[in-house]
Amino acid sequence: MRHGMQFLFSRALRASFATVVLLGAASAARAQIAPVPAGDADKTLAALHDELQRSHDRLVLPGQEKPYYIQYRLLDLDERTIVAEFGGLVSSTTTRNRFMSVDVRVGDYKLDSSDFVSDEGFQGFLGSTGTVGIDRDYDSLRQDLWLATDQAYKQALDSLSHKRVAEEHAVEAAVREKVKRLVGRFPIYQG
Repeated sequence: MRHGMQFLFSRALRASFATVVLLGAASAARAQIAPVPAGDADKTLAALHDELQRSHDRLVLPGQEKPYYIQYRLLDLDERTIVAEFGGLVSSTTTRNRFMSVDVRVGDYKLDSSDFVSDEGFQGFLGSTGTVGIDRDYDSLRQDLWLATDQAYKQALDSLSHKRVAEEHAVEAAVREKVKRLVGRFPIYQG
């Protein structure tokens, strides 16, 4: 074991966060997606933009609803850790990670697939969230986004279906309870 004072210095030298969102309604006019700035050497934003456009235009299963909300979040983290003792460098490391999250919602603003916990329990933070390659490869990022978007869309359809069934059962139960209370107050004529 070393004696003396040890300093640990960790700092995110470059952390960038990109969020791309598409909001729209089935009955509303076609939603507009902002263009990527010209001369952008990093193709990350272009990949997010193009995959969002593709999902907006083509993401739908036969007989199912199109998504009205799609959100991509990408955190690009470059972390440096420097350890020194008595003014001398002991170690220095660099870590690079990219994390993405995809949120897809079907339905409409009054009733959509978000914020629903079914009998199967909470299923968030899995599937459409994860790490992506750090090489900033346009095609690789689009493929990762496509797979996550497809999975999030299918989960959203399933969630909305369960949410609608739960809502119907809640309404039916409330109506039955009201009828029981009304019938209990008045004698029923059996003639």
